[in-house]
Amino acid sequence: MDSCFPHAGLSLGALHEIGAKGRGAETGELPAAFAATLIGGICGHTQARTSVLWAATMADLYPPGLQGLDPTRLVLVNPRDDVGVLAAMEIALCAGGFAAVVGEVGNLSRVASRRLAFATQKHCITAFLLRRWPHGNRVPDRQASAAATRWHLAPAPAGRWRVELIYTRGGRTGSWLMEAGDGKTHPVRVVATLADHAIAASADCGQAVGCG
Repeated sequence: MDSCFPHAGLSLGALHEIGAKGRGAETGELPAAFAATLIGGICGHTQARTSVLWAATMADLYPPGLQGLDPTRLVLVNPRDDVGVLAAMEIALCAGGFAAVVGEVGNLSRVASRRLAFATQKHCITAFLLRRWPHGNRVPDRQASAAATRWHLAPAPAGRWRVELIYTRGGRTGSWLMEAGDGKTHPVRVVATLADHAIAASADCGQAVGCG
């Protein structure tokens, strides 16, 4: 999987977007679990910054259920709407001091995602946009976000994920069956490769964390 990324791993100091299909788009459970596992690996590379900001309109996050992420690291905020979530993320990125920043949002404009992408690169903090529509009524995006990677997840047996990497700036897309890995070195592990193919390349952040 790491070979799909331009720096042999998930870029740090970049914006990543994770979504799910069907019921997962309402509950946000799969994106949250996958992001938490990745962040657990990221925290091992940012010893000086240990806190993780998690912004969401729904106060239903269950920190003990986030495998790989220490619940004591979490700073939880619950803005009123998606606009507030995006604002909280940008403020946290610009303030610095966080190992990672996470936001659960449904509505997302290209401009808002570009602001977040710029802030991640400027302040060298990794951010995750978890696409979620807790009340249904999902509206398709008119434009793709400015995220360095975009993912779609689906549940698989034995607590695994069916992971589809639908966009990677400067790398390749692919599909895998995955599970939680061994922590810092490889926070997620590939069980089986389902498909991948090349896409156009471009420059991206230089630091990376292995994924599998």
